[in-house]
Amino acid sequence: FVHFSCQMALLETSSAALGTTVATLAFYPVDLVKTRYQASVGNTDGHKETTMDLALRILRDEGPLGFYQGLGPYLVKDIAMVGSLFFWKYIVTNAYVEHTKRNPRIIEGLLLGMISGSINQLLMSPADRIIVRMQVDKSKPSMMEVIKTIYEQDGGLGAFWSGIVPSLMLTSNPAITFTAFDQLKQMVAPMLGKTVDALSVSQSFLLASVAKCLALVLTYPLIRAKVVMLGRLKQAAADNGLSTPRPKSKKKAGLVQMLATLSEILTKEGSRGLYKGFAAQFWLSILSSGMLLMVKDQITLLAKILLMQKALRLSAGPRK
Repeated sequence: FVHFSCQMALLETSSAALGTTVATLAFYPVDLVKTRYQASVGNTDGHKETTMDLALRILRDEGPLGFYQGLGPYLVKDIAMVGSLFFWKYIVTNAYVEHTKRNPRIIEGLLLGMISGSINQLLMSPADRIIVRMQVDKSKPSMMEVIKTIYEQDGGLGAFWSGIVPSLMLTSNPAITFTAFDQLKQMVAPMLGKTVDALSVSQSFLLASVAKCLALVLTYPLIRAKVVMLGRLKQAAADNGLSTPRPKSKKKAGLVQMLATLSEILTKEGSRGLYKGFAAQFWLSILSSGMLLMVKDQITLLAKILLMQKALRLSAGPRK
């Protein structure tokens, strides 16, 4: 049983990693434009730059390759983060099922998702911070240069966990996505006269997109605050006229910075500012999450079939 459980955990991790690779390669340019757009607060010239304006400026100033700045580290980080998330999700959920002898209900599923997401965020936050800095820094620094800058200028080792408070709060996003996706599959499959595993690729993609849409609408202001916090380079701060002070207490830094950032966004941009870049994030999240979960489900189904066939051959024993 332990061997089978390890196989399933590995299957969840590897299928999620492959799904992430496909989704990231397909939508990285959109993610880069979205991240830079979210990271800006206000404008000194009074001109409200749209995401299309920003995309055209990147093309003009940096060329086509500018849309792929930081792709290598981002892809590695995304594969590690999503693979780790699904690994911990499987481990935590499986432990709960073994203890209670039943599947988790909706609220329990959300809590389990947030627990696994919190473990994942604590482990992967440094990589997330490094990648965002690489994306928004126009000088195109290497990964080692960014690591050195964060360590030397932003407060030592603890700086790699800057923004961890909104990151932990944002564990509700994948928790809502996965729970909604599972519930939608269980609701829709019987209506179509199918089992959950028998849903088609297009049906899985549609349900995953709906689940991600729900999660995004509920959590987007925190996503914006997190990106602004992580993308706040010294030069960017000077260019954009940001004035949010660093809190004196390092223990309260994450929460204070998040609240101060949200307050600053409201002051400079109004309530609509909390959803700045939402359209780009909306389509990116729906398409990438839909593709990720669709690919993951299909790979998982195929792998389960292969594992079952292998188990049947082993149980049948050698032919005489």
